[in-house]
Amino acid sequence: MSENGTFFASIALRNVGSSTMDSLALVMEYLGEQQGETVFTFALGAVVPNGEQAFRSTFPAQSVDAMVALLGPGASVRIQGTAHGIRIVGCPAAARVTRVRVQFSDGRSQDWSTSGWRLDPVVAYVPDVSDFKPNAVTAPAAVSAVLKIDSTGRVIEMVPSEKGQPSLTESLRKIFLRHLRFHPARLDGQPVGSEIPVLIRLHSQRSLEFPTDLDLRTPVTLIDFFPEKFPEMGWTISYGGLSGGSAIP
Repeated sequence: MSENGTFFASIALRNVGSSTMDSLALVMEYLGEQQGETVFTFALGAVVPNGEQAFRSTFPAQSVDAMVALLGPGASVRIQGTAHGIRIVGCPAAARVTRVRVQFSDGRSQDWSTSGWRLDPVVAYVPDVSDFKPNAVTAPAAVSAVLKIDSTGRVIEMVPSEKGQPSLTESLRKIFLRHLRFHPARLDGQPVGSEIPVLIRLHSQRSLEFPTDLDLRTPVTLIDFFPEKFPEMGWTISYGGLSGGSAIP
């Protein structure tokens, strides 16, 4: 886990079947120390070289790794992926795979899942914020809020946790409601509405260092705003490791 909320995952897989695989996608659920506590979910995929066009997943993969070759019967592979934005408190106690989709080299596909599997909303588009001009706000500044996302992936509301800094909060709200887009959360494969806690930080310089002592007791999504070199150039945004204009198909 990095300071900007970028999470790196790795999982080893072995093909115990009799057919050769050319791509796969899976959902991992990371569990906390309390029984039944889900810290966050993460979807990742893997494809053979030049197989991206044929890769068909029934859910959005936050990261797609490249397999060196086809995964034949008995073969093993380790795939890696990156989740953007999430910052957790401590390390998860365990992880489990709740959904898998496998594509075989003969064109067949197969799905497996646990009952009630879910996937948190995945950012689909990080907007350009060069025209972001908050009034009467001095950086550094931070806003904690909850983003409400509907079943189409649109941000329908931003609810601040505190009533301070109304001007900054309203400026951020307008940007997120108009331009920030998600792949919606899923429950048993169906898109559903959801909420995510966010911590929005306005930095006084282009550095991840932030002077506020943040008491993070629950997972939170980090969204950082950095000033450009010259004030007239405005701001840039970072959603985890994703910059403005980034998209996850």
